[in-house]
Amino acid sequence: LMSKENQGVLEPLLMSYDDVQIYLGKISRSTVERMVGRKELPQPVALSPRRKMFITRDVKNMISSRIKGGKKNAK
Repeated sequence: LMSKENQGVLEPLLMSYDDVQIYLGKISRSTVERMVGRKELPQPVALSPRRKMFITRDVKNMISSRIKGGKKNAK
């Protein structure tokens, strides 16, 4: 699933755990899961009983708010 960005570049609407791991600097899956548990990352959505994905916009927004305002604004 793709969305159109302002510069004409297509961006995926959803990110897998692997995508999020790479996006955040090749962190481990367990680190991603801890960040979700601490509400530092959004909850993934279940596409099926065995497949969970993150909404790209939500991941980027949470990371942006962390950069702008520190940990207290990530929640």
